[in-house]
Amino acid sequence: MFKLMISGKRKVGGVMMKDIVLYDGNCGFCRLSKNMAKKLDWLRNLEWIELERYQGVLFSQEELESEIHLVTSSGKVLRGFSAIRRILWQLPLTTILSLLLYLPFAKWFGDRVYAFVAKYRGKIMELLNAIGVATPAV
Repeated sequence: MFKLMISGKRKVGGVMMKDIVLYDGNCGFCRLSKNMAKKLDWLRNLEWIELERYQGVLFSQEELESEIHLVTSSGKVLRGFSAIRRILWQLPLTTILSLLLYLPFAKWFGDRVYAFVAKYRGKIMELLNAIGVATPAV
């Protein structure tokens, strides 16, 4: 099991630790998204942890199931769209795209798009499977 401890900047032996992403391992869409991001994480900036393995006290299970959570290497907690924006920032191929997500209007719009996708993620995965874009991730 995984326990998350946050106490300022997380360093081991003078080396900065990775951002930690807590995602729903029971969600096919979430697993597909994680697998795609891991393929683009050439610098290995992200550590992915299934929320089902999390045993800390920072978040309730209900909070974790409602949206993706990311804990930055400095201990800051990001949720939902803000977490996705940070993930995109960490991936070399999407870093420039992620800059657009920091424009003033982007958070307002991004929060709404994220909420829609989160609400219908099961249906979106069914559609992706039906049209052959994705196969159920294991």
